[in-house]
Amino acid sequence: MDGLRTVLTPFAPDQSGAVSVLYEMGGLVVILDAGGCTGNICGFDEPRWMMYKSAVMSAGLRDMDAILGRDKLLVEKVKAAVKKITPKFVAIIGTPVPAVIGTDFKGLVTLVKKEIPEDIEVFAVATYGMKNYDVGADKAYKELVKTYVINTDEPKNEDGEYIGVWGATPLDTNETGSEGIKEVISQRENVDKSKILCFGLGDGIDAIKKVRKCKKNIAISISGFGICRLLESELGIDYECYSPLTNKNKDEIEKAIDEVLKQGKEEVNVLVVGEQIYAKSVKDLISNHSDKTNTVTATYFLTRDDVDDTLKFAQEDDFTKEFNDGNYDIVVADPVFKDLVAKRYLVGDDAVKWIDTVHFAISGTWESKQFVTGK
Repeated sequence: MDGLRTVLTPFAPDQSGAVSVLYEMGGLVVILDAGGCTGNICGFDEPRWMMYKSAVMSAGLRDMDAILGRDKLLVEKVKAAVKKITPKFVAIIGTPVPAVIGTDFKGLVTLVKKEIPEDIEVFAVATYGMKNYDVGADKAYKELVKTYVINTDEPKNEDGEYIGVWGATPLDTNETGSEGIKEVISQRENVDKSKILCFGLGDGIDAIKKVRKCKKNIAISISGFGICRLLESELGIDYECYSPLTNKNKDEIEKAIDEVLKQGKEEVNVLVVGEQIYAKSVKDLISNHSDKTNTVTATYFLTRDDVDDTLKFAQEDDFTKEFNDGNYDIVVADPVFKDLVAKRYLVGDDAVKWIDTVHFAISGTWESKQFVTGK
């Protein structure tokens, strides 16, 4: 059955990806739901909820309010919230409720704009709760840039001074701060950390307004790839794709490769499962360490249309089939995938060497929250 999960839990949905991008931007994030989606986003998909404050509000839609389109009630709630906290913007996030009843997001944005101060921007992110988190993150980035960058008259700064970092949310990076990311990029790009803008992770809406001053953008996860392509098309800003996070497991991966080679194998077969840009960066790390490796990358999420060497998984048993057919010596993946393989491959002298790389969007459990937040 398509989409059936008997082992894996559902991955973080698109509305969670959108909220993750906007969480530190200083706006009022209005989730169009009855309360359940907001609870899931804050309780399961947003580790910063335990660390930093953010104005995330449920529309609190009741059945008949939604069915009859009583938008005035929602507008009044938003108006009251804006008066209380004075946000930098209002973002309306879709869920399965507006998807089912066919909510007019543009019309809703227009109604809200009429009732709040003119200097507060209002936009909607048309998520529906039926896609994965990376789709929602991509949409949120694009709405931010269209609102604050592309649809403005400010000219592009030809002498860009900043490096823009996109795709840096806890759902992709397992990071709740940008210090480590900026440190690696600073060394690789030979720029001061003060010139690196990590959009949505440490750097908020004021950083978004500086996008035209970027000389280069970096997509550190697939969530940030689409916006980098858009900014190249619209503003001519070059971009590159790589993850600055592979150093976390570098020593462990290299040690595992060396151990397999010492056993007499002529070639080490490695399977890397995760979002595509991280997986590709791990593959490059492996290739740089040894030319006696055969690395296969796979993902359940979005892929770049200019890179075709990544397996696209859709069903739960796609992973199991590839694992069983590939005769792999090493697997680099979230530990939750261990439940999809036979126990005999995980214990004993002949067990596959498994490198745990927590992907919060996949295994947003209490254990991974502790891993991400350090609490």
